[in-house]
Amino acid sequence: MKQNKSTRTRRFTVLDALIILVILAVIGVGIYFFVGKDEVLDTNQSSVPIAYTIEIRGIEDVYAGNISVGDTVVDSVTKKTIGTVAAVENLPHTQYVINQTNAVVEEKEFPGQVNLLVTVSSNATWGALGYEIEGYRIAIGVLHYLQLPNFVGSGYCISVQEQT
Repeated sequence: MKQNKSTRTRRFTVLDALIILVILAVIGVGIYFFVGKDEVLDTNQSSVPIAYTIEIRGIEDVYAGNISVGDTVVDSVTKKTIGTVAAVENLPHTQYVINQTNAVVEEKEFPGQVNLLVTVSSNATWGALGYEIEGYRIAIGVLHYLQLPNFVGSGYCISVQEQT
């Protein structure tokens, strides 16, 4: 006896369940990557005050006075405000060189040049890559391009501390 097409019933099988699970997994991964993993995982990030120090090396000493406490610091690439200057310290510009005559490493000072240690204070959140100021990453060893009212330069972050 032949069954008519209209009388056949469709059964739910294990293969159907696997296809549905794969589709749900793809949708979940898509939401995770396209919406943003920080927004999916943690939407209530609290802001903490931090102070980070950027070392700007080899500046001519006539420009060392162009950075003042209280200046607003802007990243010159993204144009985001990343804090205010809390302290500025001038150090003599030195480098380690090898003395060829006696094969000794010596510290050589360059007159007329200074290294600036610029301490910047701001409020930051803790993100997947460390401290972030409105999505701008602050971490030791990262190169920062700074723009201040009377100075433009670049330097590496050498310390980050939470303020209490």
